[in-house]
Amino acid sequence: MNTVSSFFFALSALSIVGCLYFGISYAKGGMYPPRQLLKKKTAGMAAGAAVFFLMGTVVWLAQR
Repeated sequence: MNTVSSFFFALSALSIVGCLYFGISYAKGGMYPPRQLLKKKTAGMAAGAAVFFLMGTVVWLAQR
């Protein structure tokens, strides 16, 4: 069970890294990809990070 919660926390961390990457790309600007697409990708990664973090927390609390 510990492996499952660690897996979800790792996915959460990877999603946060992706969110930061797309957020920095959004702030930097440029021509491609469009800013609206970067904003959607950032929001999607942040939502995924939140879901994976909550799932990891629930699994971690369930094994106690």
